[in-house]
Amino acid sequence: RGGGGGGGRDRNEINPCKLFVGQLADHVTDEMLGGLFERFGQVRRAQAVRHTHDGSARGFGFVEFAKEDQAAAAKVALHRTPFEGKTIVVKIAGDKSRDPDGPPPRGAGQPAMGGPMGAPPGPPPPPGMGAYGMQ
Repeated sequence: RGGGGGGGRDRNEINPCKLFVGQLADHVTDEMLGGLFERFGQVRRAQAVRHTHDGSARGFGFVEFAKEDQAAAAKVALHRTPFEGKTIVVKIAGDKSRDPDGPPPRGAGQPAMGGPMGAPPGPPPPPGMGAYGMQ
C-alpha cells in the first residue's frame, strides 16, 4: 500500500546523486546523455524523457551517479554549457530553488496590474457588489 518502487526514498526527498538536465535538444538519446556525463564518474542511469503516447522529446532528462561528489562535479562543470545545439541547465533533481543566473519568475519586475483592466486599485466594493458590479 502506498509505495511504488521508489527505491526506498520519499518521492519529495532530494537525491544528491540524481541530476535534472533541462533544455535538451529533441534528438538527444539516453546514450548521448550518459556519454556527456560519464567523464565525471559512474553513471547508474541516464534518461532523456519522452512522451509515452508518441515518443516525442520532452526537452529534459535525468542522470544518476553512483556517488554524490561525482554528481556535484558534473553539475558545476556542465550547467549552462552547450550540448547538441542547446545550452543545457543542470541541477540536483528535485531542487526547486531558482537558478540565480536564470530568467526571473513570470511577472517579476513588472508593476502589479491593480484593479479591473489594469486600473489602479481602489477601495473595496460595497457589500453585495463585486469588483465588476452586482454579484
